[in-house]
This record gives sequence, C-alpha cells and structure tokens, in this order.
Amino acid sequence: MAFVFYDTETTGTNWQFDQILQFAAVKTDTDLQVVDEFQTQSRLLPHVVPHPEAMKINGLTPAQITNPGLPSHYQMVRQIDAQLRGWGRTMFMGFNNLGLDENILRAAFYKTLHRPYLTVMDGNSRTDLLKLARAAHLLAPGTLRLNTSDYGTPLFSLGELARANGFNNPHAHNARADLDATLHVARILMNEAPGVWNDFMRFAQKSTVLQHIQDEQIFGLAEFYKGKAYTWLVTRIGTSGRDKNVHYAFDLQFDPADFAALTDEELVERLASMPRPLKKLKVNGCPVLFAVDDAPPGTEARLLDDDELERRVRRLGDDPVLAARLVAARDASLPVYPSSPHVEQQIFDAFTADNDLTVLKQFHEAPWEYRQSILASLHDGRLRFLGEELIYLENGGVLSLERRAFHADRHRRRVLGLDLPSPCMTLPTAIEMADLMIALAGPTELAHLQDHRAYLAHWRDTLVPVVA
Repeated sequence: MAFVFYDTETTGTNWQFDQILQFAAVKTDTDLQVVDEFQTQSRLLPHVVPHPEAMKINGLTPAQITNPGLPSHYQMVRQIDAQLRGWGRTMFMGFNNLGLDENILRAAFYKTLHRPYLTVMDGNSRTDLLKLARAAHLLAPGTLRLNTSDYGTPLFSLGELARANGFNNPHAHNARADLDATLHVARILMNEAPGVWNDFMRFAQKSTVLQHIQDEQIFGLAEFYKGKAYTWLVTRIGTSGRDKNVHYAFDLQFDPADFAALTDEELVERLASMPRPLKKLKVNGCPVLFAVDDAPPGTEARLLDDDELERRVRRLGDDPVLAARLVAARDASLPVYPSSPHVEQQIFDAFTADNDLTVLKQFHEAPWEYRQSILASLHDGRLRFLGEELIYLENGGVLSLERRAFHADRHRRRVLGLDLPSPCMTLPTAIEMADLMIALAGPTELAHLQDHRAYLAHWRDTLVPVVA
C-alpha cells in the first residue's frame, strides 16, 4: 500500500470553525520514497478570524492570507478532494494529524459539500506519526533520540523530534517543509522499530483492531495524556450503546468481584472516578495495542501472576450480567451533549444519505445560477444551509437580496462576537490577544504581530454592528 503524508497550516486549532490556509501532501511508495506531491493554499474566508498565536507560529502575514489571487476556500478543497481521490487507495499519515489536521480537513470537506471521511473510506486508512513516535519511545526505547524540557520530560513536537534525530528544518510551520521533517522521522521509525511500525499499520485498520481485541483474552493498551504514557493490561467486556466504535476494556489491576455488589448508581459513580477501571477503546481511532509480554514497567497488572489475571478474566466472562452492568454504567457516566445550534458543529449528527450524495455531485458540476435550485432536492437541512452559504461566498449575485443580506449579517455578527457566547474566535478577542502578545513580544516577533493587530483593527472598524 502507498502512503500519503499530509500537513496543514491553519487559522487556529478550533477545527470546526477555523480553516486551512495551506495544504501539502506527498505520496510515497512502501519504502517511503516520494513518488508524487501536491500543494495548494486558500485565501481567508470573510467570517473566519485568525488566531494571533496561529499567525505567529506559521508566520503568514495579513497580505498573504487575503491575497485575492489565491484560490477561495471552496476552490482549494475541490483541488484537495480531487488529488487525494486520484491517488487511489492509501494509508494517510501526518504528525498529530488525528489531533488537528484530519479534523480540520474533515470539516473543510463537510462545509464545502464533499464526503468528510475520505481518509477512512474506499479502502483508505490512517494513522498518526506523533502517536507512533510516542509508542516507539515506550515500546522500543532508544529508537528515537529525544530532547527534554527543563523539567526532564521528553519533547515530542515535530521540530524538536526532527532536530534531535539529525534533521534541521529552516522553514518549520510551512506545510510542505514540515512534511520533509515528518518523512525523516517516519523513515527512522520504519527502519529502527519495525515491530512497532508494523503493529501501527495493522491497527490503523478498524477490522484488525476489532479482531484483535475479540481474539485476545488479555492485551496491552497504551494512551498518552499531556505527554505522559499510561499502560494497562485489559480484557474487552463489551461495546458502548452510544457509539458502536467504542469498546470497553476492563483494567485487570482491579478485581471484578469488587464491583459485583455495587448498585447501579454506585457503579456509575465509581466508573466516573479516577483511576477508571474501564478504558474506552475506539476501534477506528488507531489505538496503541501491545502483547502482554511487552508490557512496559509501570503497568500495574504486571504485578499479578498469570493465574490471577486469568481468574479475573474468567470472572468477567462467567458473569455477563456484571459485564453488561459495567458497560451500561460507563455509558451512563458520560455527558450527553445536545445538538449544537451551529451548523459547523453538527458534522457528526448524521451521515450523508446516498440520495443526497447524488445531489451533491450535481451541485458541484452545475453552473452557479442553477445550484440553489439543486439544493432544494437535498433531504439534509445542514447541507442545504452550507450549500447556500457556499453560493453566497463564491457567486453571491445569483442569490436574492434577502438571502445575501442574511448571510452578510450572520458573518458580521460572528466576527464581531455579537452572538454570545461565541463558539469561535472574534475580532474583539483576537485584538485583545494580539495586544497581550505584543506587550510580551521579542524584537523578531514584534513587527509581525503589530501588522496582524493593525489588520484586525481595520477589519473591525469597517464593520457596522447590527443592533440586536
């Protein structure tokens, strides 16, 4: 299978509301040698306020992100969709792509009426090199050289990891340049930790994860929080009733017998408390799994002998009622989130029906003056709304004066933060942040931040707030 490594530069990390400004991808063969590459970029959307910290990191200026010669956001996403689909079946990978890049790419597809799940459909799969690097440090120590913080903790940022392992990137936080650093780290991991690498490739496949956790009575699970690794020996006990991709695994450092006498209410309270005996394992989330014999030091259940571990597994297997109660209690301990009033946050509310996919294909191929009537055939109200917003952004003159005024007012209120609480970055907040950053800035950052602050202030001053 080929690999596609990709990276983005964005207006911020609020993936449902921020946008991609730069996108770069390279296709490699199985030996990670580049065989093709692709780059594109977008000008700023009129309703997206860039986060000052993001602009400081990526170094993009207001003049660059508002250049009218750049593709629109919609045009950029059309290019990305065509290129990635054209490369065929592949494994998608990036550095912390599961933390940001994949989410903001999915959001871009969703908001421009494309299929959001391109990286996991049509035989594609994905994994995350940051997660892989952390797993290699845990399960194959010494594979990577690591710089450390003043507190002695290993540093896993792409720049630090690349530099520590012999790669100097003078253009860090440029989407294409960051891919060279990503590939450098990936080649080390593939060549120096082949066992960890191969496991990651296997467990990037949802079906393989599911088969593994059902076949293995006891298996290892690792997760990383704030840079720290946590490892457990667990056994699968069931599937969440709220998400079929979430399976629950019981941490065998705990004795199942201690939970049998608890009431349902007590179970809910206990399972919501730390340390949690039940681990949430997403079979489509590239989990870090390992063999029992490979359990690192600090895995509490390793202190138990094999007979005791097997007894605890049998206790759960022989008592399906207890296992079901544990699953139900863990589900009940999770918060329930109402559907958001913001269409950007409704991406996971439903999958797009096949009939609507046919309509969306017609939408993208039709002249702009016909697209609004095509939207009327959609069953999904989210897509009808997003489609009309696309028309407004790309060729607003084909809309009625009333609909143009609606979208203009919606965007104005959003960037000015007139609808509180605001779910996204606003001009007043961004200006306040820029002022604080300018007060603390060094000489190499000052001019860039001042330029960005002046741009934000001018943007604010050109808008006339609509009286609520």
